[in-house]
Amino acid sequence: MNQGTKRTRRGATAALALAAIMTVAGCGGGGGQSQTGPVTEECPEGTTILHGITSTSGYPLDSQIEWYEEANSCVSVELQRVPFDQLGETISVQAAGNAPLDLIGYDGPWTKNYASLGILAPLDEYIPEEFYDDVLPTTLAEHTWNDQVYSTGLQTSGIGLFYNKTLTDEAGVDVPTSLNEAWTWDEAHEAMLTCQQSESGSSDVWGLAGSRYGTGALNAWLPMLRGHGDPTAPEGSSAANTFAAISEDGLKVDGFLNTPEMIEGATAYQSLFQGDTAVSPETPIPDSFLNGTACFDLDIPYLANDLEEADVDFEWGVAPVPHTVTPIVHTGSITIGVASKSQNIEAAADFVVEISGEEMATRYAEEAGVLPVRNSAIDAIPELHEPPLEIPVQQLREWGETRPQTTSYLAYDQFVTDALADIAYGAAPEQRLNQLVEELEPNLR
Repeated sequence: MNQGTKRTRRGATAALALAAIMTVAGCGGGGGQSQTGPVTEECPEGTTILHGITSTSGYPLDSQIEWYEEANSCVSVELQRVPFDQLGETISVQAAGNAPLDLIGYDGPWTKNYASLGILAPLDEYIPEEFYDDVLPTTLAEHTWNDQVYSTGLQTSGIGLFYNKTLTDEAGVDVPTSLNEAWTWDEAHEAMLTCQQSESGSSDVWGLAGSRYGTGALNAWLPMLRGHGDPTAPEGSSAANTFAAISEDGLKVDGFLNTPEMIEGATAYQSLFQGDTAVSPETPIPDSFLNGTACFDLDIPYLANDLEEADVDFEWGVAPVPHTVTPIVHTGSITIGVASKSQNIEAAADFVVEISGEEMATRYAEEAGVLPVRNSAIDAIPELHEPPLEIPVQQLREWGETRPQTTSYLAYDQFVTDALADIAYGAAPEQRLNQLVEELEPNLR
């Protein structure tokens, strides 16, 4: 069985799993039971206990819960934390059953999935008006479905081009340090190859570290392909559709994921992994950038924390992400919403809104080293306006785009990731993208 067949079947398996999740979410009984603690003088109606689920390393942090409970002594928040790769299935099962689920921590791009399935409750009536003027437009777009907001968000992500300055200096590579000097992908590829082949390098040093998300990860790599398109091109044109990567209604990918521009982008992407110009391993090598065995790394800003904690023995910096026609970085990260079957919707909504308010959002971003979704919080943190986070923040505001929006994002993510991985392993780009369209479109409901 060839690599492409293996991955195609894995994509089909993911689609079946998603269908099962949808079925579970659409059935199942009754709402969660409201739970309260003992009545006290301070809490004459008892303590409201909010039950929730999130990932083991996800938001909200224990410190955020403590901040909220200190200000709201009659509310207690209890979260079940599960591994991220089990989160989607666990949420769907619990949301459909009778468990007292009030809060749901999940990956931001899943919002439209969960809203359309009735898993999340809309929050507009609980959100203060100033939020809409303060939040990043990409965050608002990501968490809106049918003109209703289902999460206020708290953190977002992006991608930066981290570089080992010690290696690039030895190779004579001048790395851009501002957005208006950003490399094209052709220029970046040449620089990676030069660094990889320099005297300071060896067969053990790669030009570009593999993605921490795995080969083909949509969040890391689809922007390279989308960037061959142009959102300012005439509506419905091949260039505009390439940048969109899906139809406006989220139901069509034919003519979006297999355009000539998308194929050109996929061919350039493949050249990073295949042939004489290969600069990145097909299978990512864990911590290769941290270990000084890669010149560049296309990674989320949190890598800066890892580098500082590891106290690496080389100089490093963050450059703008390369582009071809249109600069683009994907946004979105772990967020939290309110379960639609909660018997404590008002209390749960207050928790979500309060911990994402300006004060707590700023405290959280400073403590966790994340990128906040509120402009006021970004402006309030000096570290976000100086290296190493200055470039990712500028990109977030100027180049940030949501991942393709659809109520079937879970399927979209899985099928596109599988296709990009196959292309990295050597599948013919045009043939594989046409296959992707044929397989994915029936799964967009």
